[in-house]
Amino acid sequence: MSINPMAQITSFDQLSQIGGVASPKNPGLDSVNGNDYSFANAFTNAIGDVRATNDKVTEEAYKLATGQTDNLHDITIASTEANLAVQLFVQLRNKAVSAYQELMNMNV
Repeated sequence: MSINPMAQITSFDQLSQIGGVASPKNPGLDSVNGNDYSFANAFTNAIGDVRATNDKVTEEAYKLATGQTDNLHDITIASTEANLAVQLFVQLRNKAVSAYQELMNMNV
């Protein structure tokens, strides 16, 4: 019996190819109202959220620094949202690493 090595993942676009492997065959669990609930989609969305919230923090900081706004609470809220987005992304990454390590430790 020979075991073929897994191909290396070099981009986030390749995660979509993996998402279909582990997903159940029941379409009711994969998609509800057109929303895809695969891990790859959640990971991609988390990356987008981190970028978007970071851009919002930068924008709010710019507005505050240039005097376009005097609402300090806007930058505080944006900063907290960015922090939560990063924490979610880190937890998703930790789960992916944990799942990979568990697969590598399996006896075949």
